[in-house]
Order: sequence, then structure tokens, then C-alpha cells
Amino acid sequence: MQKNKSTAVTGINPYTLKILLLLLILIIYGRTTGYEFTLDDDLFIVNNPTVQKGIAGIGEAFSKGTLEHFKGSNFQIYRPATISLMCLEQQMFGSEPAGYHFMNILLYACIGWVLIRLISGLLPNLHPYYQALILLLFITHPIHTEVVASVKSQDELLGSLLCLLSLHFMVNSYATPAKSRFSMTISVFIFFMALFAKESAFAFLAIFPITLFLLKNEKIKNTTLKTLPYLAVGLLFLFLRQLAIRESNIAYETSKLENILYAASNLSQQIGTKLEISFYFLKMMLAPYPMSWDYSFNQIPIMDWNETLPLLSLAAYAVIFSLGFYFMFKKPEISFGLAFFITLIAPTANIFFLNGTSFGDRFLFLPSLGFIIAAVFLILSLLGSHPEQISAAGRKSLLTISTLFLVVYAGISIDRTRDWKDNYSVFKSGAENSPNSSRTNDGLATTYMNMAQETGDPAKRELYIDSAIIYYERSLSIFPENPKSAYGLAYIYSIRNKPDSAIKYYRQSLDAKPDYLFSLNNLGTLFANTGRFDSAYKYFIRSYDINQSDELVLTNLTVVCLNIGKTDECIGFGERALSLGFSSGKLYNLLSMAYARKGDKAKADQYNGLAAMKSAIK
Repeated sequence: MQKNKSTAVTGINPYTLKILLLLLILIIYGRTTGYEFTLDDDLFIVNNPTVQKGIAGIGEAFSKGTLEHFKGSNFQIYRPATISLMCLEQQMFGSEPAGYHFMNILLYACIGWVLIRLISGLLPNLHPYYQALILLLFITHPIHTEVVASVKSQDELLGSLLCLLSLHFMVNSYATPAKSRFSMTISVFIFFMALFAKESAFAFLAIFPITLFLLKNEKIKNTTLKTLPYLAVGLLFLFLRQLAIRESNIAYETSKLENILYAASNLSQQIGTKLEISFYFLKMMLAPYPMSWDYSFNQIPIMDWNETLPLLSLAAYAVIFSLGFYFMFKKPEISFGLAFFITLIAPTANIFFLNGTSFGDRFLFLPSLGFIIAAVFLILSLLGSHPEQISAAGRKSLLTISTLFLVVYAGISIDRTRDWKDNYSVFKSGAENSPNSSRTNDGLATTYMNMAQETGDPAKRELYIDSAIIYYERSLSIFPENPKSAYGLAYIYSIRNKPDSAIKYYRQSLDAKPDYLFSLNNLGTLFANTGRFDSAYKYFIRSYDINQSDELVLTNLTVVCLNIGKTDECIGFGERALSLGFSSGKLYNLLSMAYARKGDKAKADQYNGLAAMKSAIK
């Protein structure tokens, strides 16, 4: 298959190449160091109690689930290596996003530096110019902008870096037979660390044997034996992961709002929509425009298997698999690239199991390397060019065409990075580029509401709220069951003193999600403020059934129970609030009145005195 020959990626000094690569990355992504935290960055960093401890939180990162502090996740993740890196960044940079964005750039540069050696080791007979082309196409590809520009995606960057480094040491064991055992040991250890960065590294359990079989001409038996150590550390990771997250309490499930496949009503729709989603992986590799932070309901709509797009997708993947088998022994590099691509998209393509979302640009970060490798070799094969050599005329043509592609890719990437400047930019571009997504419109509407609350200009405030109404309504027109959008509209109408409209949308929110605590509390408050205490009690008691330790819920129930004559319940809720450490003059006054109603003068006087003390302190 391949001769085991080592070739540098280009004729220039590798240190010079690394500097040039870093400069290219800085040109594309350097501006992100001035960007804010966006999307899930708050969840992973700003509001993550483990990360906020700095380096003191590293031990905790390994002993518990990454999202144990967040109760809205549909699954518990375990990425202690990534969280440990973020703890270190917190120690160095505090909560200033510039340092975190710089770390993203550095991690991406490290990936490029590792690829310089890895591509040479994987494809030693490929001419250095073609090796460089693969590297530069990967580095400039616009599909990577989300991962590099979003701080949360350090899990993807760190996991990918470690996986590629592990693969490099495995390949390097063939280049230096005397250090083969040492290189394999390092490779297995780095793979173990990659699993702690992001669980998707598990897919490399298939990449390792594919590499050995296709590019290193190993027999199936030897391939299996050399893969066993990786499998062993993978099982060890699963054991350690289970120890860390075994007591995690997960109460949320993914819905059709996040993943359109949950809306499929029959097998034809399931197959058709899965094929449609799979088509997006190819489309975004070939034409990465427009890009969005979200492609959920109904940007990628439900389709039957016999519609045009699913059939086109089926035909495309049939060609891919056919090419993979056809070139397996003729041009194994093509088969390797295609297998690399298919293997790494399989866990996120909703083929074997449903994910938390329909599709994401980040799903193509590492798989894109395999696609680019296969594309370069396939084009050379179609042109009848030899991968090992290039003529002077061919070199000139390659330089011209490559420069064109790289300039276009870099230009699109630079333009796309602007969309990650802050949450407003992310959500605005999302609503523009995925206009049929309920979540993108809801995200922009919520951002406008946040801007309305932050501004001190009354005119701007009303303008922002008007904009929020537009996008909340768009979100609900796409997906009427979006509880957040219905709640957002209800809240706007309540502050604009339109109670009937507010009640309508609060109820719509609760029809979609009966345990939506915000809507229950606000609807109960709306009824209480208009003197309808019986209706208020109904919604507050539902809130209490969901969260029996919420200060607002307990206070509201204490108020309402006093007004509808449920004195014992009033006292019970008030005393529970105090037992949980929630003390306020309002609670003391309510309890004083409740005990007075029961004829317990001593208790009434006691709480009346505490209320007076609270008032005096203020």
C-alpha cells in the first residue's frame, strides 16, 4: 500500500511553517480576542461553580459531572480535562473573555502544528505541496469558525488536538521502529486524556484500526491486537465516568424543538429526515454558507424518504461508500479519508441514536479533515495526476487554484467570525441565516428583551421590546409549542398592562410545558395582583410541587393563603421559608397576621417584632 517514508509537509523549515500557520490563524481569528462570552459560555464558565474556583476546582472537575450545576440538560456530560483547562484560565484571566478566546486560537494553532507532522506520517508518499494544501484547506475552512470563535468549544478543540496527537504517535511508531513500544504507549495515554476532554473521542476507537489497515498495511489480526490497549483505556474511562456521575439527577428530555426527528410520526419520516440531515454534512463541507448557531425546528423540516433531498442524500452516500470500497486497495488514501469522515460524523448524524440537536457546524470540525484528504486524492485521480510528483506547470496551476480556494475560504471565515462578537451578533445572524428555526428567533427576541432591561433610554427600551415581540411571534408561528417564546410574549404584555393577552400566552406556555416554573409563578402573580387569589393559589401550588425550596414560591403561597383564608397553610409555607433561611420583613408580617388570625397573640407579637427589627435595619 504505502511505503513508510517520512516527508516534510513543505520544503521550508518546519518552525517557519508553524509561524506562517499561526499568522494565517491570527488573520482569520485574531479579532475574536476582543469578543464577549456567548451562548453556553456562561453555562461552562461564568456560572460554573467548579470553574469559578480556579485551579482549586480541578479536583472537583474529575469527581462530578460537568453540568451537575445545571438542571436543564437532557444528558450528563463528563469532560474534566476541558473543565480543568477552564479552571486554569479562570485562575489566569478571571472572567475576562479575551484570555479564553486567545486559548482557543492557541489550541487551533496547536492542531495545525500537529497536522504538519501527522499528514506527513499518514501520507508519506504525497508530494509536499499537496500535503500543504490539505493542511491549509483544513485551517481555513469556514465550517470551523463556530468551534474557534466559541469559548465553550474548547472541549472540541482540546479533544481534537489530543486525538490527532494520539494518532500521530501511533503513526510515528512505524517511522521509528526502535521506539515503537514507547510511541504506542504515549499514543494510548494521550487517547485516554482525549476521552476526558470530550466523549466524542470514542470514535477514534474505529479510526485507529482503519488507519492501521488502510495506510500501514497491517493484517486484521495485528490491527485488532494493536487496537486493544485503546479499547482498554476506553472501558476504564467509562468506569471512572460512571463513578463520577452516578448520582446525577437528570430530569429534562430533548424535544422536537431541539431535534426535528422527535417530530417524525412514522418510519418513512424518520428515514427521510435522517437522510436529509446527513445531506447537510455534505452540503456544509462543499458550500459552507449560510452558517448558524442552530438548525433546529423547522430549519431542517420533516421529510419522507422518497422526497428529492433524501433520495439525493442516499445517492451521494451510496457513491461515497462505493468509492471507499473501490479504492480500498488501489488508492487507500481515498478510502481512508472517506472512512475518517463517515466514522466521525456517525455519532452526531442522528443515524444510530438521536442527539440533543438536529445539526451543528461544530459536528464537522474534525470529520472535515477526512473529507479534505479524500477530495484531494480523488481530484488528483480524476485528473490523472500522480500524488507523488508535480510538474512545473502543474505546480503553477495548483498554486493559482489553491490560492483562489484559500482566499475564498479565509474570506468567508473572517466574515463569519463577526457573527460571534457577542450574543446579539450570534442571535441576529442566527435569525437571518436560519429564519425557519423557532430557537433562533426566540434567541434574538430574548436578546432584545435583555437589551431593553439594560438601557436607560425609554425610547430605546420600547423599540427593543417592539423588536422582541416581532421575533417572539415569528418563533411561535414556526413552533407554537415553544414555551420560552410564549412566556416572553406573556411577560411583555404583563408589563404593558395587557392582562388578557398576558394570561393567554402564559397559558400557551404551560400547555407546551406544564412544569414551566417562570410561567406558573408569573401567571399566579398576575392573578394575585388583580385580586383573583383562588386562581393564583392554583398556579403557585403547582410551582411548589415542582420546587419546594424556592423563596419566591413560598412567599407567594404565604401571601395567597392568607388572602383566601387558608391560615394553617399560610403558616406552614411561611415557617418553611424561614427554616430554609429565607427571612424578610414581608414574611414576618404575613406570619404575624396569620398567627393573630388564629388567636396566638404571643407568636403574632414575636413576628411583628422581628418585622419591626428588619424595617429598622433597612
